[in-house]
Order: sequence, then structure tokens, then C-alpha cells
Amino acid sequence: MASGIKVDEKCCHMWELFHKGTISDATTPGEKEEREHHLQNVLRSHPKESDHADGSDTDSSGDEDEDTQKKTKAKRPRIMTMRVSDDLKTIVLEKNKFNIAMKHDDKLQDTDRCIAKLKKRLTQGSSNSAKRPRWIIVYFDFLTDVDSRPTGKEIMIKWCPDSSSIKQKMYLSSSTAGLCSALKDFKGTTVQCDCIDDLDDILKSLRKGTLK
Repeated sequence: MASGIKVDEKCCHMWELFHKGTISDATTPGEKEEREHHLQNVLRSHPKESDHADGSDTDSSGDEDEDTQKKTKAKRPRIMTMRVSDDLKTIVLEKNKFNIAMKHDDKLQDTDRCIAKLKKRLTQGSSNSAKRPRWIIVYFDFLTDVDSRPTGKEIMIKWCPDSSSIKQKMYLSSSTAGLCSALKDFKGTTVQCDCIDDLDDILKSLRKGTLK
């Protein structure tokens, strides 16, 4: 990866929860419970937006996910988001509002809900946040246009607004392969998005079967 940039372990923890919904490598029930407890503590300790120096980058919508408030269980994310740290040395997990948990039994409705939240949070907040490149992994549930077959697919979005600096774009591009390697068993499709409309195009392409 670029300049020896590393991946923070919280990204790997979140990916494990995203990809499998649980801790899979534990060999005994006691070990699994211990690892689940550790994972939940790691994710709960992840700073909210108010813990950052960039205090203007808050979620003004007032609808912070209930799962980040109740703290009763680390729920499986539908969307997880990562970025390069400010010192350009580490890929870190984004603040909580960019990691959106599955909530509704209706998977199609839940996908729409989470994408709507993601769009809102990508465009609100400080100017620094709005132009920041990110890796966003989304689990899309959708119906195919051909036969209305329920389907699900993991997509990694390289979010790179036109307003991002050349250095930011360089780090996003050069670090993607290394990030994918660090996320165990990641085999999702990777696409680049430069604007909000591109997010809608992903879902349309999935439904048409043109995004493999």
C-alpha cells in the first residue's frame, strides 16, 4: 500500500461483523463468546463525531442510528466506511454515523433506508468531510429486473469526490488493493463513485445484471 500505510484492526473487526455477522474463527463456545465481547467493546469504543476535533462535522439530521445508542449488541452493518487517517499512515474506520447497521426485516426496504442515510451523511457536515475520499462497503439487497429474483451482493465503493485533493485521490487509488487483501475473504466488486448520482447507478446496474 501507499508509503507503507497499514490497516487498523478496527476495520478488520468491522469487516468480520459485516461479512459474516458473527465471530467465525472461535473453536469453543467460550472462545466465541470472549471474541464477540471483545468485538463489541472495540466497536462501541469507536469515537462518535463529537469526539473528533472537526466538531463541525456532525450529523445535523438528528437521526443517529438507534443501534449506536442502545449499545446492547454489535449489530451486523449493511454499510461500513473507512478512510485514510489525517497523518496518512493508517486506514481507519470512519465515525459511527458512516457505519450503518441492518435494522429492518424487509431487506429491500432496509437497503433503501441505509443508502438514503449514506447519501445524507456524505453531503452534510463540514467541507473537509464532504471532499474526503472513503472506502464504503455496502451489502445491497435487490430484485433482478429480469425475473424479480431476490439477490444480495457486497460492493466496495471507492468514494472520491471531484473536490478531493490530488494527494487524497492518490492514496485512495494506491491503497485499495492492499485494503482488500487485509479484509479476510473479501471478494466483492469494487467500483468508483465521484458523486451521489453514481450511488443510484450502482443499484440500477445490479438490478439489470450489468455489474458483476
